[in-house]
Amino acid sequence: MAELLLDSNIRFWVFLPIIMITFLVGILRHYFSLIIASQKKVELLQVQDSQALVRSRLLRENGKFLPRQAFLMRRHFFNSEDMGYFKTQKRAAPTTNPMTDPNAMTDMLKGNVTNVLPMIIIGGWINWAFSGFVTTKVPFPLTLRFKPMLQRGVELVSLDASWVSSASWYFLNVFGLRSIYSLVLGENNGENMNCKL
Repeated sequence: MAELLLDSNIRFWVFLPIIMITFLVGILRHYFSLIIASQKKVELLQVQDSQALVRSRLLRENGKFLPRQAFLMRRHFFNSEDMGYFKTQKRAAPTTNPMTDPNAMTDMLKGNVTNVLPMIIIGGWINWAFSGFVTTKVPFPLTLRFKPMLQRGVELVSLDASWVSSASWYFLNVFGLRSIYSLVLGENNGENMNCKL
């Protein structure tokens, strides 16, 4: 196949704007989800249990720095067969169904709206504004089975499968910018939480 050369204006008017739009929409989505997020109700027993687990983990990890008698005394406090903290603190696990809790349902709806709605709107706008553009080429050869995925909106039989259309470039950016979001927003951001869902 003959080598295809792209106009440099495609880089400035299609390729980079899609990256910037996708990135800025992700940042806005993160801050919007922080604004509409409801405060989780934390119970005292949950805090006590989590702090006891943290203390036991720290004892397990750093016990080698304590004198032997001090380590054994602390271990006995947590793990004694008859009076250990973990033996005496038996609590029934909460068996609430999240589908019956209206607050949990509202939080799920908020999460879906803040994720899906911008993706549909911006994806439709990018498909409308940048339709028919070939934006970039992946630096490795691909088989013909990748053509429908990477060349959405550009149905050319003779075009190599390594070329990426503007609509496909948008979807690659939506899922590929997650590590950039973690660099900019920090590790525990909404984009990473959405990835785990």
